[in-house]
Parts: sequence; C-alpha cells; structure tokens
Amino acid sequence: MKLKSLAPLMAYVTVAAGLFWARSAWGALLGFHIGLLSILFIERPPLLFGALFKGFHPALLIGCVLLSASSGLTLYFGWPIFSISPNLAADLASIGLTPAVWSAFIAYFALVNPWIEEYFWRGYLGDPSSKILPVDFYFAGYHLLILFGRTNWAWMLVSLLTLAGVAWLWRQVYRKTGGLLIPLLAHMAADLSILTAVYLMCK
Repeated sequence: MKLKSLAPLMAYVTVAAGLFWARSAWGALLGFHIGLLSILFIERPPLLFGALFKGFHPALLIGCVLLSASSGLTLYFGWPIFSISPNLAADLASIGLTPAVWSAFIAYFALVNPWIEEYFWRGYLGDPSSKILPVDFYFAGYHLLILFGRTNWAWMLVSLLTLAGVAWLWRQVYRKTGGLLIPLLAHMAADLSILTAVYLMCK
C-alpha cells in the first residue's frame, strides 16, 4: 500500500528527468513507461491484462472516441488563442522531436502509451467512486511538466482541470462497463489527434 500511494510520483520524476535533465522527449517517454511498468512488475496487481479488452459498449465507445479525437481538432483550430510559444517548433526540436522522428514518435505514443497508462491510472490506481478524486488530478498534473514554458499559466490551469475531468470520465466508463477497452481507445484517439495537431502546426 505504501508503494501504491507513492506510485503517481513515478510519472513526475521520470517525465521531469527526461525533459529537464536529459532534454529528450524520447527519454521522457521511455523513462515514463519503464517507471510505470517497474511499479506494476513489483506490485503485480490482481487486475488481469485482459481487462484492457473488456467493456465494449457501442454508444459509449463512439461518444468517448469522438470526444477524445476532438481535442486535437480543438488544439489545431484554436492554436492562436492558446498562447502557444512562438518558438515551439525549435523548442521541440531541441528535445529531439525533429521532422525526421515525428512520425515514429506519434506512432509509438498513440499505439503504446495508452495501454500502459490506462492499466496504471485507471486499472492499478483506479477507484470505483463516482466522485472526482486525487488520482484524477495526479494523472492530469504530470502533463503540466510537458506544457511548462510552452503556454501560459492560465492555460496550464485550464489543461489541468480538463485532464482531471477526462481522467474522471474514463474512470467512470471503466466503473460502468467493467473493462478498460473504451478508455484505452479514447486515450489512443486523444494522443493521436493532439500530437498530429502539434506536428502539423510546427511543420
């Protein structure tokens, strides 16, 4: 239980180390995954991996995927109002996200990251409560490390609240369906749409 209570810190430590010490987007992402998987390996939660394939519900699936995919469209079309740093392309290139690697980074992020995150945040750290909980904010909070210096504090706060709401929604879908399939696919849609929007705006 002690390790579980500290487990969310792994996300913050690994992402911060990758972005601010190693100055590597790949280092942050891979370190993040290795950190989360290490905790899962040590803890060996009773939740079966098969939970990621359960919980199909057509209406919820369509709604969640469309809502998640809209995040990238919102970012793309709302770019001018989000106070995005004008030096974002150069900033991202400085941490390894050059045009030559963007496609591979997007593919890995969208196809691999959601599996690990959903099992970790909604599965291992999940809670059946219908209330918004600290774990929802823990999930949202580490994303601010990625946004730091790339937008202003007001939009970082909006992002924190929005992501906490998304975490709560995906946790409720898991509670209702008994499986992580819909949160997983919605997470994939969100990651793919957001990273694609960033790539297109930084070309």
